[in-house]
Amino acid sequence: FFEIHVLHQYILDDVVFNFFLRNVNALSLQYQKFLVLAQILQMVNNAF
Repeated sequence: FFEIHVLHQYILDDVVFNFFLRNVNALSLQYQKFLVLAQILQMVNNAF
């Protein structure tokens, strides 16, 4: 019984962890796009 509980907890943690990782990756991608956009805007501002 104890082993099954631990295994279940491990699987649950794994799912939560993977979900969290996926969200972090998506957020960091959005953030990188934002940074690139900001750099382009800055270059345009400097040009004019």
